Amino acid sequence: MQPRLSIVTLGVKDLERSTQFYEAVGFQARRGVTDVVLFQTLGPILALSSWEHLADGAQLSSGGTGFRGQRLVSHFRTDAQVRAAYEEWLAAGGYSVRPPTDRDWGAYTAIVADPDAHLWEFVHHPRQDLVRFNMFGQLELS
Repeated sequence: MQPRLSIVTLGVKDLERSTQFYEAVGFQARRGVTDVVLFQTLGPILALSSWEHLADGAQLSSGGTGFRGQRLVSHFRTDAQVRAAYEEWLAAGGYSVRPPTDRDWGAYTAIVADPDAHLWEFVHHPRQDLVRFNMFGQLELS
């Protein structure tokens, strides 16, 4: 099997509210099948689906709370882009988990949460020995 990540699906409590949130921060929605909204990204497709629908499909309880063992990451070329994204997400209705700050591992990061508490980390790391942007603006391993 080739290593690949094609779609990241987030379970949401209110599909319309979450669709409006992601549109407000720049994603362009394309309606998918019932209870699914799709967004094209430079990486995998982002999908939003009813929280209950996803839990039911996996035959699991939909009652998960607290940290759910995931964080989505968006890399940026500058610290200013991290700050701008952070502010844009707060203005759209997200909330701050960790404001923009320099990290001890050399990066500048911020963490925000969408209306359903999905964590997004915004990162600028000036070193390019691990990851870098290719000519298409996609992040790749160096």
